[in-house]
Amino acid sequence: MPQGPKAPIADPAGVSNMTAEQHKSALQALSNGQPVPYPATLRTVVHAGTKAPKREDQDPDKKPPGYSRNARGGFFTS
Repeated sequence: MPQGPKAPIADPAGVSNMTAEQHKSALQALSNGQPVPYPATLRTVVHAGTKAPKREDQDPDKKPPGYSRNARGGFFTS
């Protein structure tokens, strides 16, 4: 089954491979029972990580339950 051109994995930081509206439209079509290519349902966004400075008076090993600091950034799908 031939497929169209693939979307890039990710664009430069702070940019996604499709607009939020394109992503929303693809998900809406899928929920309405229309055939939608799987890549159209995934929106890849580059996340640069947290910008909040670390507090010096805080014990780095003691975090509140459920807390996760993503200081390194990475790729996320929505």
